[in-house]
Amino acid sequence: MSRNLFSCFVLCMVLLIISSPSVSGQYGEWIAQPLDAEMSGSWLIDAGESVAAITRSTARYVYFFDILSSQWSVLDCGVQQSFSRCLAKGHVALVFSQSLLAAYSGVTSSWDTIYFKGDPLDLNPTTGDPSYGCGNKLAWFVTTTRIYIFDAEQGKWKVTVYNPGLSYVSGNGRFWAGTNYAGIVLADPGTNEYFNAAYSLVHHNFSLLTSGGYYDQKEWGFDNGFVSYWNSGGNYKFYGYSANTGRFEILEITPATGLPFIAYSKDLVSLKTVFMVYSRELVAAPSWHIMHMYGFDTRLGKWDYEKWTYDEDKWNIGKVKLGGQLATIIAINDRDSCYMWMYPTTGELFTFSPTKLKAIPDGGLSPAYSGTVAAEIDLSNICFYSFPSGTESLVPGSRDNLTSSTGGENYNVLTLTYPGNTSTMDFIAFNSKTGSVIYKPVPYQTGTSKSSPWMTMFRTSGQDNEVLCYSGIMHNYKLIPFPGDPIFYSYNVNNVLASVETSDQMVLYDATTNLYHSVSRPAGAVKFALGEYAALVKLGTNNVQTYSVNTGDWHEENITESISDVLCNRYIGLITTPTIANKIYAYNGLDGKLIPLSMEGTTVLGGLKLGGMTAVITRNTIAYAFTPKSGTVSINSPEMTLQQHEDNFKVFPNPFNERILIEAEIFSHSYTELCIYDMTGKEINRLVSHILEPGKYQWTWDGCSQSGTQLSSGFYIVQLKMGTIRQTRKILYLSGYF
Repeated sequence: MSRNLFSCFVLCMVLLIISSPSVSGQYGEWIAQPLDAEMSGSWLIDAGESVAAITRSTARYVYFFDILSSQWSVLDCGVQQSFSRCLAKGHVALVFSQSLLAAYSGVTSSWDTIYFKGDPLDLNPTTGDPSYGCGNKLAWFVTTTRIYIFDAEQGKWKVTVYNPGLSYVSGNGRFWAGTNYAGIVLADPGTNEYFNAAYSLVHHNFSLLTSGGYYDQKEWGFDNGFVSYWNSGGNYKFYGYSANTGRFEILEITPATGLPFIAYSKDLVSLKTVFMVYSRELVAAPSWHIMHMYGFDTRLGKWDYEKWTYDEDKWNIGKVKLGGQLATIIAINDRDSCYMWMYPTTGELFTFSPTKLKAIPDGGLSPAYSGTVAAEIDLSNICFYSFPSGTESLVPGSRDNLTSSTGGENYNVLTLTYPGNTSTMDFIAFNSKTGSVIYKPVPYQTGTSKSSPWMTMFRTSGQDNEVLCYSGIMHNYKLIPFPGDPIFYSYNVNNVLASVETSDQMVLYDATTNLYHSVSRPAGAVKFALGEYAALVKLGTNNVQTYSVNTGDWHEENITESISDVLCNRYIGLITTPTIANKIYAYNGLDGKLIPLSMEGTTVLGGLKLGGMTAVITRNTIAYAFTPKSGTVSINSPEMTLQQHEDNFKVFPNPFNERILIEAEIFSHSYTELCIYDMTGKEINRLVSHILEPGKYQWTWDGCSQSGTQLSSGFYIVQLKMGTIRQTRKILYLSGYF
């Protein structure tokens, strides 16, 4: 399945802009929640992408907030609990005590609790990972006898009993969450025994592997799944897990030639899905071999196989190099002609392709791979391979002149320098989205580059001290001048934004537009707060400039109070003032507005947490949470108790492409409405609008408006109204993506 990367990026931007129902306020708002006066001990506070949680180490209540419902939810535990941890990430919050697990879902706007059994496996390891944590839509907690997973898409705890069959020693565990799964690896290195487990968000099920494997590099924890291995005397077993299939697939190789080489920077690639390994078998003396190649794409969840017979006297085989969504092996014939095995490619699993390169000499600097681009270089040419299109682009360039390389999600950037020329260099950028190359002389690079999956930036020694910014989104670059020989204080990159601060200027660059904004650097206290899609610039005592990628607008704001600090995360920021002022401002990066808050009570230690799209401020008697976008949908959450509650309203599959099934149970004779809303709260389609008798019902929605118009991809809200009760679900429609 081939996708246009730019369309995917735009879609991701849409997905991140989560609409939240309105309580009041047009541009987002602060929502207050009184706190129980009998709580005591350490404050436990955290904020994720769309959720936040608050309690104390001794408390009866836990307070959850999410931007979908724009409401606080209060969990009453009945009696005082001794809580030890509170954490939030993505759309999940997790709080636990000595016996109780409580988690909240920002997807379903609900929480669930469970009393755990067994002893917590690894709460405070000196090495390795703790046995609890949060991912984007999952939380995990592992004890000596059970694995607990909180599934945010269902809003429920799931549990399985397990017996690892090994003597686990603290620090030898790997616990993590990928995009749509949670992974667990337990190890007893002394006996070479390993236990693997995974939970799939796609199938909402556990997979357990008592005789499993390990991995040395965390990069093997891919998106959609992972690969582990077991080795004894060169005999290997590889265990590939895919959340899309919900199971492990086992591969045995006797013997294996070696493990693959990660050829990309994991922080610069947003999607990592491909693994490859090979072994060589002697079939005819003295040198005829069969190369057995095995590829595992976590999106497909199966081991693919290809074999190749060759004469080792005539072929020099390289190592496996992994990109984010690709794997390659270089094969050189008679030390001259260069071929490349590629996996996977458009329409095929393995492709053996001749290249225009000659023999690649040993040693030297190799270009970095990216998410969708493989790059190789010899003494006269550079070859770029675009995996979305399966095409090759050739440009002149020598490995002897290669001085730097970096690769993001859909681009590779190389620089070439030449003896005797210290003023200019060749800047080369290949983009798999456009399949084209930029090849330009630019001022000589100074220092190292700063990069993200979508852009790269470095300083130059040009006449105007230019800083070069390349956008992998626009496949273009900008040379930003800094005349007057300034002192560079800092330059940073965060996703699609970059900032440069000198003695004279403060500059912000936006890779989504390939444009920059510059202001003079004033005397006095200044600060850049760089988020992923928003930025705040403190200019002196009362002045702040704001920028939103979503609106593309710069604004200058004058704050009445003195500004203490500016903070920024993904889409929102905070402007703090001195404690005595009891005033704070939220910056809503979705629409570029400032929302002030006058606070009651007094500050508490660690009482400010800034998440991706929400923030929480905790005072001694009251808490405030920020929701960034108000709509017209209102949600009334029924009072919930500690007992697990029945889920009578379900939507699946979610995300969906062609149609989504909606199931509901009506408990009493009542007027019922089932409506679809867009991100602004506007009604799109009304599926039901009449009195229903008690019973179970099913409906489908095909992604169309009331008039039958096909809608665009993005988040929508399904709301079921039964008398005075309202329930909502957030759904993701992917039009034309499968």
